Amino acid sequence: MHTPSRVSVSVLIDPLVAADTAQQILRLLRARLDEAIAIVPIAADDDITVAVSRALAARPCRAVIAVGGDATFDATASALLDSTTALGIVPACGPSHVARQLGIGTDVVAACDIIAARLQAPVELTARRVDAMEVRGGLAVTQIVVGRLATLGEPPPGGVLTQLRWALGAVFRVAGSTARFEIATDGVIRRLRASTVVIANTGAVGIAGAQWGRGIAPDDGVVDVMVIRSSTLLDHLVLAWSALFGRERPRQIIHLRARDSISLRCARPQPLHVDGVIGHGSELDVRVIGGGLHLMLPFDAFATASARADDVAPVGPVALAEACAS
Repeated sequence: MHTPSRVSVSVLIDPLVAADTAQQILRLLRARLDEAIAIVPIAADDDITVAVSRALAARPCRAVIAVGGDATFDATASALLDSTTALGIVPACGPSHVARQLGIGTDVVAACDIIAARLQAPVELTARRVDAMEVRGGLAVTQIVVGRLATLGEPPPGGVLTQLRWALGAVFRVAGSTARFEIATDGVIRRLRASTVVIANTGAVGIAGAQWGRGIAPDDGVVDVMVIRSSTLLDHLVLAWSALFGRERPRQIIHLRARDSISLRCARPQPLHVDGVIGHGSELDVRVIGGGLHLMLPFDAFATASARADDVAPVGPVALAEACAS
């Protein structure tokens, strides 16, 4: 009697992905993986988290590959939280904030190559355990941006000059007044004025090579909070220049960290960017889930960004006093 092959990889394709793109990705995966692949059925009105959970309950597997956009990736990650099943992502719905932040990029062939390399590696190297952020009943993996910078979206593809032009144009769009935030990190409350607050599990700003600050990594058990005080055009120009060259400016960015929880309160609704998905809100509560996900990333992703939270000096009392008084 014939015994069917054990399915070790499930593929979820968002219904919004074009049919020819979906077929291309399936061909790429089947050509690269010497394993049985199952397709997770998804209808246009399905809850992706529920669909993935149901599929795993019926047929456990060692990896789920999510094909789609940022909302698809986060919904799939929610189903895999605190499990040993690895998550791979293939961006197929335009520019992906999550894929770019994780070092995967936007090319579907390269994304499939990363997944194949991870699945063909020894079991202990199949995936990397990374942190996650539970927010608004869902999950975020890379960044949450609250305030003026949340309206900018993704930079266009291209080289450093293209991205610098985008960054300079962005500076003119985000200059303006600040708002007063109440920010609690692990229960410690601070009241600060800021133009933007970035809750960062990854550090990329959007300009090639630019980082919000030192030691921001997705696998250190800590989520970083960058309170951006810049408001004028000159402030933002200096901020962009400092980020490009990796220099922290305490008078413009206050760098906080949280291991357990973060909450934000603001008197008026602010633009909100959660892993590429845009919205608005005046209140936000985030739970930090250290090592909650197994992600298939490039082998060299974040190889140099592994500083622990204790390795970076906390914000000093003088800097905080100046910020609170401003």
